[in-house]
Amino acid sequence: MATEKMVPLSEAVEATRKLDRIWALVHYHYAKTLIEELGPEEGERIMRKALYSFGYERGAAQRRAMESQGLEPSPENVLSNAMGDLPSLGRVQGSGWQQEPLDPPRKGYLLRIPRCELAKTWRELGASDIGWMYCSVVDQAKYDGCNPSVKLEHVKNLCRGDDCCLQRVYIAESEEEK
Repeated sequence: MATEKMVPLSEAVEATRKLDRIWALVHYHYAKTLIEELGPEEGERIMRKALYSFGYERGAAQRRAMESQGLEPSPENVLSNAMGDLPSLGRVQGSGWQQEPLDPPRKGYLLRIPRCELAKTWRELGASDIGWMYCSVVDQAKYDGCNPSVKLEHVKNLCRGDDCCLQRVYIAESEEEK
């Protein structure tokens, strides 16, 4: 008979950070190789296409998960479930992520991320531009796949040298915003 073992929170957080570092290295090596082999313009074009597809699929999977739970993928529900596919330990918990609502009448929130193992890895490699490519494409593509009325604006980003990542996530009110 199998027995359950409780893992200390610190170990779970560290395990998630190790996986994030591996993920950052995988992205770095794919991007670096494509750019070296195809040149900056074509390599970046292909990476952006692949990253968008990846982010969109994450959003579509989140949409399906919401629907399977009987939730309509309305913009409000998407906002309240925005980090549903991320591991909470090591990312949301243990890294100081803070979410606060936007001032009315805007519906949405500001997400402050003071620590990100992905960005830390890319900065250590001197590849912040490759990290920024990842963040700038994947983050919005995820919302596009779940509900394209939800938009994300990078106010700050660790890969651009800022002290934290600060994302404004909101519901587009007009056709211009969409």
